Amino acid sequence: MSKKKKIIILASSVGAVVCILLAVVIYLTLGSKYRSEFFPNTTINGVDCSNLTIPEAEKKILASIEDYTLEIHFRGGDTESISGADFDFTYHSDGSIQSLLEQQDLFSWLSESRKEHTYTIATSYTYDEELLAECVNELPPLQTASMTAPADARVEYKDNQYTVIDAIEGNTLDPGEVLEAVTEAITGSLSELDLEKEGLYAKPAISSDDEGLAAQAALLNEFANAHVTYNLPDGSTAELTPDMLRSWLVQNEDGTYTRDEAKYEENLRNFVTDLETKTTATTGDPLFDTTLDGTISIPYGELSTYTGYQMDTEGELAALKTQIAEHQIITREPVYLTKGGGTGNHGVGDTYVELNLSRQHLWYYQDGALVFDTNIVSGSMSTWRYTPPGWYKLASKSSPHTMKGEIDPATNKPIYTAKCTYWMNFIPSVGIGFHDYDTGRSDWSSSAYIYNGSHGCINMHMSDAATLYGMLEVGTPVIVYYSEPFTLRKELSPAEKYAQNGGGSGSSTPTQAPDPTQTPAAPDPTQPPATPNPTQPPATPDPTQTPEPTDPPVTIEPTDTPEPSEPPVTSDPSQQTGG
Repeated sequence: MSKKKKIIILASSVGAVVCILLAVVIYLTLGSKYRSEFFPNTTINGVDCSNLTIPEAEKKILASIEDYTLEIHFRGGDTESISGADFDFTYHSDGSIQSLLEQQDLFSWLSESRKEHTYTIATSYTYDEELLAECVNELPPLQTASMTAPADARVEYKDNQYTVIDAIEGNTLDPGEVLEAVTEAITGSLSELDLEKEGLYAKPAISSDDEGLAAQAALLNEFANAHVTYNLPDGSTAELTPDMLRSWLVQNEDGTYTRDEAKYEENLRNFVTDLETKTTATTGDPLFDTTLDGTISIPYGELSTYTGYQMDTEGELAALKTQIAEHQIITREPVYLTKGGGTGNHGVGDTYVELNLSRQHLWYYQDGALVFDTNIVSGSMSTWRYTPPGWYKLASKSSPHTMKGEIDPATNKPIYTAKCTYWMNFIPSVGIGFHDYDTGRSDWSSSAYIYNGSHGCINMHMSDAATLYGMLEVGTPVIVYYSEPFTLRKELSPAEKYAQNGGGSGSSTPTQAPDPTQTPAAPDPTQPPATPNPTQPPATPDPTQTPEPTDPPVTIEPTDTPEPSEPPVTSDPSQQTGG
């Protein structure tokens, strides 16, 4: 290599080094200003401090503090502002900004100047805490009158079904929590604070998407549209309503419902049992609207044959369960085993025979109108022969007819045999019925029945028996009662006498009747009982007034006759057909 070439290469190397050194000097010289200035894109507490010295930055920060306003956003779009001047908000230099400047990397100033530098200095601010608390507490949205409490989502009956009603968010805030959030925003030099985003609003305990609510709605909807209205025999109604069904559920402490199957079944059966007492004629002492004595209760005696309305308990229970499950709204009758004549007169209907044995009078109503009435003579007032009160129905009728009394065990023959033209049997078990008896009776007075009555049958004049026979149909209700208290004298039947005498060792001579003075005063025979106008149906009492039972008490007069030493022999009822 020539000397000239060596000189050129050396000069080039020196030049390169010089250029590099010059570039370094220039880079460091340009970056040296960041010893006292902040890099571009530097923000301190929300204030742009790019290329500012410490005094310039502090001055600018102080200026921003003097004009500081915090906008607070509330739910619903309301916005309130707090000014720094209201709570003596100011900046004090404490070396924090100096420390930030010293942390800048001068050797990387070129790359650092292209980055974002955001700083928050909390220790550089002072404010009056009491004034700030006053500012926050006086904000209109934080006043009690302006707040609406949240409401839990719930199940509610609406539009014929139970549905989940959405929770109400409300706008309730805790002023203490808001003050804490405002303090953090101020010390961070934030210009806005959104309380919704901060999650400061009180929340409902049960949200709209709560799975338990959906289950509650489904449970309650089993009953939402189940509403059964019953038309009862007395013309009134009974109801099974959704509210009643819901009351059979168990309500928990949290307001939710559960269904106790055993308790639910018990309540359902209790409802059906109660319904049965309102529909079944043989339950308790059924009511009856009499012609002359108002509404009375008549016991359903053991001989009664009129069943009237008899509810099918199990059938009704099954039908009700189905209708509840199918959410039916329905009006119907209960499920019956047997039905009465209609809704008139507490379920007896509008066609029936009424027998008031205290008045010795008969009335026959047809379709609600009185079409026939007459005086009668009933069974003699003794324990053996009186006509028992009760609820009956016409079992059979025949013309002509031979009546036979019960079998006398001593002779093994009926105690009597008599013929009648018109026979209408309404107590077949003991052979009691209506019949003509002109040939065998001369005393038709209203007191004849006390000592000179029949063997239990209803004696009628031939013409009256013929009229009634032509009107009555088998199955017609026959309601028998005494409107006044009565006394029964003790009289043994032939079977009782036979048993008392040791089964045939003695005679079967009838016992002598007791002193008539021991019986109640008989009605004046010369004064027939009042008979209503046949064209006028009986007055119907106010259905809302349920009278107390007025069944006349029965008194049995004591006698000197000893009690039977063994059970009496019961004669065959089928052989007894009138008397």
